[in-house]
Formats: sequence, structure tokens, C-alpha cells
Amino acid sequence: MKALPDNQGGAGEDGVDGLLTASALMRGKGRERVAIVFTDEDLQMNQSGMKKLGLSSDRMCGRLTKAVACIERCKTGACVVNCYARISRETRRAVNQCKRQFGADSCARFIGGYQLISALASCAQPLADGSAHAVKVGERLRKARVRPYFVVPRVDNVRGQRIQGYDTVAQAAGGEVRSVPLDAAQTGAYTEALHDIADQLSKQYVLRYRPVGDTPAPEIVVGYGHRWRHHRSAPVAGAHAVLAAGESKPGCPIFVAVSKDAIQISDCGPWRTFATPSEAPILDGAALGSRVVLLTEQILYGLNAQTGVVTAMTAQMARHEQILFANGSLWALGRAADGAVLIQRDDALFAAPLAVPGAVTLLPPADPYAPCVLAADARWCWHDQWVKADAQSPPVRTPRRIARIDGLVPALLMLTANGEVQRSLDDGLSWRAVLTDAQAHTLVAQSDGTHCVAGTGLIRCSHNAGLTWSTVGQHDATGETALTTAGADVYLSDAKGLRRLERIVGRDIPASATYFPTDVDQFSPRLRPFLLDLARILREQPTIGLLVEGHADHRGSDAHNDDLALRRAQSVADAITEAGVDASRLQVVSHGSRRPLRQGTSSAALQQNRRVELVMLRPMRRGPRFDDCGRPIAAR
Repeated sequence: MKALPDNQGGAGEDGVDGLLTASALMRGKGRERVAIVFTDEDLQMNQSGMKKLGLSSDRMCGRLTKAVACIERCKTGACVVNCYARISRETRRAVNQCKRQFGADSCARFIGGYQLISALASCAQPLADGSAHAVKVGERLRKARVRPYFVVPRVDNVRGQRIQGYDTVAQAAGGEVRSVPLDAAQTGAYTEALHDIADQLSKQYVLRYRPVGDTPAPEIVVGYGHRWRHHRSAPVAGAHAVLAAGESKPGCPIFVAVSKDAIQISDCGPWRTFATPSEAPILDGAALGSRVVLLTEQILYGLNAQTGVVTAMTAQMARHEQILFANGSLWALGRAADGAVLIQRDDALFAAPLAVPGAVTLLPPADPYAPCVLAADARWCWHDQWVKADAQSPPVRTPRRIARIDGLVPALLMLTANGEVQRSLDDGLSWRAVLTDAQAHTLVAQSDGTHCVAGTGLIRCSHNAGLTWSTVGQHDATGETALTTAGADVYLSDAKGLRRLERIVGRDIPASATYFPTDVDQFSPRLRPFLLDLARILREQPTIGLLVEGHADHRGSDAHNDDLALRRAQSVADAITEAGVDASRLQVVSHGSRRPLRQGTSSAALQQNRRVELVMLRPMRRGPRFDDCGRPIAAR
């Protein structure tokens, strides 16, 4: 900040020059910067600001500005008065008279303390809200990717009139104006404004603007930052499906991992392996609460997830192709011995056989008495008999999995055999591709309206009924990958383990970089008040968790730095748990020296790399829901 213009404040200050100089100092590669400005006066522009905006200035004001620059380089009183004497004939005569009466040093103090500053005040131009110059300043800040926050009173401290300039600049630059009382002694209002700004900046929201109907006003649709949090170890290699089968205790889902020749079950402990019920491979599985059903080509099996006992269900078909749960019932699609399509609900056949050639897929039934199937060229629905409706645009590939979206506008999402995701708004009559480059191999739907697919090494999710998709992380593509849901949470199973998707609600918490001396694992006592305040926030918001990441500088072996960084993170976590936060809500990890904040070997770089970072996390279930058009659904 020392490089910013020092214009003494008050009369004659050049706020425009300060903002534009700050934007140049904060310029970075593709990153947005934030400038927070405190003031109690109008936004003013003086000679330097005019020059930066490419505006012409008054000749006398230009001479005054040059005189100020000249004086700033002076080291003696004689130099100061000589700079002032160059402004005009009048100043030259005044300087000569002053030197004869008082001497050069006394005249220099008078000039530097009052005379020249008073003259410069007459050159300052307040920028009115709505003026072209204020708009130009805002546009310059936006181009430099600097977002300004102005913390100002609504009236100034001299005239009692409304402060001008900042609203227009903030609007043009995408910033904000925060009003505070004129009385600076009311520090609580200033602190609250800073907290609000920090809270807003810490939320990693991605805002997309979408026109609504014919209205020009945009509607904001919010997408969130995400993180995969380790939940438990991964099942053995080869598990192509993972199912959630209720809970063994609150917060502890039971997971069933299915491979072609083994069943694995974990209830917050190690994975237990059970033999498959037959030599026929398990093709798929479905779960509803604690009820688990496994699909083989010829027989359906019920699984007790507590004991691992598998029981064969009554055979109703010659060949099974698909199972799913909908409306509290188990639905299955298969074939009779003659190739006709059969539909089974729970333990009995439902509807008459349907003779259609080619691949057929059961749509998740919206009506428990009117199931529909999707064939290559038509959709068939049961209404006391099979009724055909020609599809307007059939899928380009055989469906692999279909999920139903229950929102204000019902929709279907289809994962095709070639890994494309398609979307239907008319219950399967017509389809439109919404994700073409995912090469996805699994699709899951979550209770709060989130849908995720895994493919090409990336996990992508949609929060607006499949209309748009965003990347939420990577998976280990070296082995089998599976996605599943438990309650309102999405889980990923791959070679790295079983991980839960969490929404980041706070990143770079103010004062969260906790610095440590060399080879010391205890944080500074000065940071305890901040940690106690953070613990209070966590106690008040029980759904928020905390990730505590420990770091070290590059000196020392990897093993030593990993252990040191872990001890640093643990010391911070211990302080928070001692303040009344359950340890189960904290995750402590060590990154050793692998994630330096600053490169280099300077003492400043090493100091910043010896740190603990805090990340606040909230489970997905607390996020807003969106209807089929991407509009937030009000909580009921």
C-alpha cells in the first residue's frame, strides 16, 4: 500500500488516481481482485486521475501537480521553495519575499503544510453519480478485474449532503457500496460491514445470468464449489455398483458393494466379503432404505445388509434385464421365454406381455398403475392395455440408466450406452442431448435435485434438472468407479476410497492462515480469540464441518514435514474441540510441503508456507433446490 498516492486526505485528494493505481498494483493473471475503500467524502478526481483517464486538465493545475512532484523529491528547504517558485510569476515573487523575511526553511514548512495543498484543492473535481467520468472509472476497474467495495456514510462530514460518485463506480465495476454511520466512533457498524464483505467473498458461488421470458432483467442461478471428503476405505477392486442400504446408526450409512463374483458390506467398519448366491454374475443392484435387491440374468435376490444373507425371490421371467425402485415398489423388466417384454412389480407380474423387437427400457414410473417402457422407435404405456405413442426423437443409443426428476416440471435424464446424457421434458417422447462429451458410465439422482455422472476421469453434477452441468472433481479412472446416494448425500467409490460430496460454503476464512515459527507445531496465542470465535460459529451451525489442513515449508525431509504439518493442524483442531465442537465434525489432514502458498526461499515465503488453512464445509442436503427451469424452489 505504500505505493499508493499519498495526497494527505481531505481537500484536494484524488480518489480516482488511488483506485486506478490500486488496480494496476493488484493486477494478476485471470484472477479477480478486491479493493475495499473507506472514506467520508465525495469521490474526487485531480490532475493525476484526469491523466489516467485520458482527460485534459487546467494548465495551472498541471503546474501545481508538477510542483508537488518536484517537492516530493526535495531534501532541503531551498529545494522546496524553488519548486514552488516555478509555478508562476506570482509564486516567484511570494517566495522571494518570504525568503527575505523568514528564510528558506521556514517558507518551505509553510508551503508544504498549507499553501500548496490549499491551491491544489481548487483543482479537485467531485464525480457525481451518473456522470460519464464515474462510469469510465468503473469500467476501467472492471476491465482490470478489480471489484470495489466502498464503505462510506450516506452524507459527508462537512456539507451534510449525500456523498457522490461511489454508487455509479460500484455498479459499473460489479462492486458494492456499504453504508455506515457518519460517526467513526461507532466501530461496530464498520466491523459488521467488513464481516459482511468477507462473508460474501468467502462463499465460492459461480453466478450465471439467464434471461427470464421476455423480461430484460436477468435471473441469478447459483452453482457451488464442491469438495470430496474421505468417508471410509474403498471396497476391493472390481466393484461396479455401490448401494446405500439404510443406517446402522445415525450418520453411518450401510454400503453394499457389488462385483460380478462378490458382495461386500460396510457399516462404518471394515468391508466384509460374502460369496455371490450363484455362479451367474451379478449385473446390477437397487436399494430402497434397508431393502436391497440384486439382479442376475435369471434370478432376483434379496439381500439382508445386516447379515449378508441372500435369498432368492420367486422367478417370474426367463431373463431379467433391469430393476429399480419407484413409488416404494420394486420394478423389474425382463423377457418371457418367447422374447416378449414382461413387467414385474414387487413379487408379481404387472400388465400383459408386450411384443416389441429390440432393446426396451423401463422408465421410472410416475404413476404406480401406469408404467411405461421406451423402445427404439416408440414409448409404450400400460392403461389396462399397452398404448403406443410414437417417439418424436428417439435416443441415438441404447439407454443404460434413466432417472426421474420430480420438480415443478417433471423430467427424465437418460444415460445412453455411448456415455451421453439426454433429457426429456415430455415423459420420454422426445429427448435432447445435454451432456455429450462426458463418456459417462454411471448416473445417480439425489433427493435435493442434484444429478451426477462419472466419466472421462471427471465427476459432473447438475443442480437444475440436467439443464447445465459443472465439474465437481475427479475420480481415479484406473479401476471401477461407482456413484451412489445415501439420504441427501452423493458418494463416490473409486481406488482412492469412498468419498462424500460436500458443498463449500466458506473458503479462505478471514485470518484462517495461522503461521508458525520454524519447526514449531503450536500456533501463536494471539490467534486463540479467532479460533474461539470460529468454534462459536460451528456450535451455532451444527450442519457445518471444518477441514483443517496443515502445511510446512520445504526444508526437511518429506516424512518430517508430513508429521510436522499434521501436528500443526491437530493443535488447531484441538483448540476448536476444546471449545465445545464435536471432533467428528473436524477432518485433520497434512499436506506437508507439497502445497506451498508462495514459491521461493525468502524468509517471507517460508513463513507463509508454514501455516494451517481452514475450510468450512456443509453437506449437500442444505442447499437450495431448483425447478426444471433452474429457478430456486422455495422451502416448504
